[in-house]
Amino acid sequence: MQSELERQLATWVTAVCGENVEKLSLIPGGASRRSFNVLLGNGEQRFLRVDTGEGPLSGTEMNLDRERRFTEPVAALGVLPIPRIIAFNPHLNALLMEHIDGYTSYTKTLAPEQQRSVERALVAAIARLHQLDVAELQLPDHANRATISAAITAALEMWGELYRNRVTAKDPVTSYALSWLEANIPGGDQPSVLVHGDVGPGNFLFSEAGELRALIDWELAHIGHPLEDLACIICRSLGVDFGAPEQLINDYEAASASTVDRRQLDYAIVLVLTEWSVGISMALSRPSVNQDMAMLFFWGHVNRYELMRILARLAGKSMPALPALQAPGMEWDFLSDHVTGVLEEIVLPGTEDSYLQYRLRALVQLQKAQQALLQYGVSRYQQEDQAWAEDLTDSRYDSYEAAMMALLDSAGAAAVQRDERYMDYLLWRTARERLLLFAGLGAMTDRRINY
Repeated sequence: MQSELERQLATWVTAVCGENVEKLSLIPGGASRRSFNVLLGNGEQRFLRVDTGEGPLSGTEMNLDRERRFTEPVAALGVLPIPRIIAFNPHLNALLMEHIDGYTSYTKTLAPEQQRSVERALVAAIARLHQLDVAELQLPDHANRATISAAITAALEMWGELYRNRVTAKDPVTSYALSWLEANIPGGDQPSVLVHGDVGPGNFLFSEAGELRALIDWELAHIGHPLEDLACIICRSLGVDFGAPEQLINDYEAASASTVDRRQLDYAIVLVLTEWSVGISMALSRPSVNQDMAMLFFWGHVNRYELMRILARLAGKSMPALPALQAPGMEWDFLSDHVTGVLEEIVLPGTEDSYLQYRLRALVQLQKAQQALLQYGVSRYQQEDQAWAEDLTDSRYDSYEAAMMALLDSAGAAAVQRDERYMDYLLWRTARERLLLFAGLGAMTDRRINY
């Protein structure tokens, strides 16, 4: 049964295309927008992206109109595979685009030879993007972001403001990372480039032969550091296997005829993971049943874990080990196992709808995470953070909330001063998250960024 929004979208698409809409098929996934495959009455297809107002980027400058303004001039050059924009509806906040046949890395696994072909083609396309004359394209923000340092400064100001104003449950890792980035901006007066901003598995289409078909989802396009896109490709492989980082770096060096500065790549990876952490925290601050909150919740942890691993490496430290969870000890402990078992063994096998299967698997993941927290103990969890806060600030706090506020307030100074004790706390806290979320992470458990 169609929702009111879907009826309005179908009416608009029909008016634009001159053909009735036979079917709108919701595409699973997507952290910010909802996407639909559109089947018209004449058998042709279109692609539709919609901002329902519920996503983390809704109401920010990173909207679908911005995507249109960035992609239209680039697509007009004909040097990159970008879907043609057919129409934009500001009232529905919807972007109608041409349909391009292809697969994403989340829906298709290729043979090794074709997979390497896709990886090289994607990196080569990004290198071409970075060689475009940004001034000639007359893109938004160029005047204020003409140099790499200016571009990064502007980006950090924007993400910092979003974090302060739109995140209700702030975390010390993200607070620390934002301050670390501000204190270590690279690039100087080197010219900035056009950056896709969210490139990698899931945001491009390819054929079975390993040909790049399209770069999609340009909502985070901006003027920035060229290594941001390479970092993004490397980081997105935390969600799905996509090439060895060293191979991707070599591909970029060959395609761009340049040498990748490893220190600047370190910075770019920390920048990308921090921006994602802010965006995910924004989403978790305004939960919606229409958003894939389970994916965002686990993806947020995977990002913070890798973010801290890299910051630790740069500081000459490593993740600590933590003890295993305690065995269940209450008569009610069977409840979580029972709910998980019913979902996995009865409900999922009896469901044919792919979208519903996707959402049910996500609920199973969340159930496992909640069970782990109950085993660990909520009181224990809060007492540990409070003890760290009191030790780090040499103060006493009446509540967990007050202790966390103190930890957040001291994160900026700790990042600038390279406070080793505070870094130890962040590493311990992130390792504790991994212990609690281990059972629900699935394939993401062992993925790392090593280069």
